Amino acid sequence: MEKERLEVRLEPERHARLRRLAAARHQTLSDMVRELIDDAYNELERADRLAAARRLGQMEVLDVGTPEQLNAEIETMYDDLPHLP
Repeated sequence: MEKERLEVRLEPERHARLRRLAAARHQTLSDMVRELIDDAYNELERADRLAAARRLGQMEVLDVGTPEQLNAEIETMYDDLPHLP
């Protein structure tokens, strides 16, 4: 897979913390940064999904009737369709 280069300048302390984190996880700095980016993106997607679920939970649910009523409605709609010979 082709990769693009990204240059990030860090303060010495932040760079040292990142090196320690990568070493603790037995990863390279590049792999560690990629993982942190993926984690941040996954968290954003999770927040989006939770917000969507909350919106769904606030929606008004219409009464659709019993299964028998729905079947009768479907049969009526089917009876009204033109039938092929």
